[in-house]
Amino acid sequence: MELYYGPLDPQQRIVGAETATMTCQESIGEEKYLFVGTLSYRTSGRHGYTLRILPRHEELISPFEPGFILWA
Repeated sequence: MELYYGPLDPQQRIVGAETATMTCQESIGEEKYLFVGTLSYRTSGRHGYTLRILPRHEELISPFEPGFILWA
């Protein structure tokens, strides 16, 4: 799980994005988990963020394979 964040352009798109890894803190029920992470902004202004889940498997060549990333 990652936070994907950065400044927003005039069309409300994230530009110059950075990522912050989130860690699973605890299970909060059937197939539900609490993830935590920290953002660090170095500039003022309009910023946006979203979540993305990247696949992880020993046989996967890259976690950025098309169709395998889940965006919130």
